[in-house]
Amino acid sequence: MSEKVKLTREYAHLIESFTEDFSMNFNKMPFETFVEALKNGYEVEEEWKEGDWVTDPKTGRVAQIDQRGYDGEKAWVDDEEFNFFMNPRHSTEQEIAQEKERRFFARHDRDAWELRKGDLLHENRASFTVDITLENSVKFEENQLIFGWDKIKKNFKVACFVEDRLDNAN
Repeated sequence: MSEKVKLTREYAHLIESFTEDFSMNFNKMPFETFVEALKNGYEVEEEWKEGDWVTDPKTGRVAQIDQRGYDGEKAWVDDEEFNFFMNPRHSTEQEIAQEKERRFFARHDRDAWELRKGDLLHENRASFTVDITLENSVKFEENQLIFGWDKIKKNFKVACFVEDRLDNAN
């Protein structure tokens, strides 16, 4: 069996809808491409556009494609250290979430989930002031509850960093 033909999404859509409407116009697709795709099968080419999240396979860094786009080999990205990623892949949902979290904390000059005394965390029911106590845990001053990092990351969001609080004298 020959190698599958690479198709654009538009071409793939034309083939998929062929069975639904035999009278459709194939002027946009060369006939040879259509025949080869039917004969050998096809795969849809990945689309790359501004704002897509991509991962550099060498470094594992995650960034978004910027206005310069993707040229088939390198994606121009909004990374602080690199202008582009060579042969990137689309990022997974987990990688995107981790990068968004990292960027959120970095905007406040912190590592991911670096909490300081006086930071406010918000849980669905109420807000609590946090105080770092034991390794990998946070004590909520009002209730003297201690939670591990996993539970905090899952159930809480940062409402305000201590440096941004208006009720502080600092």
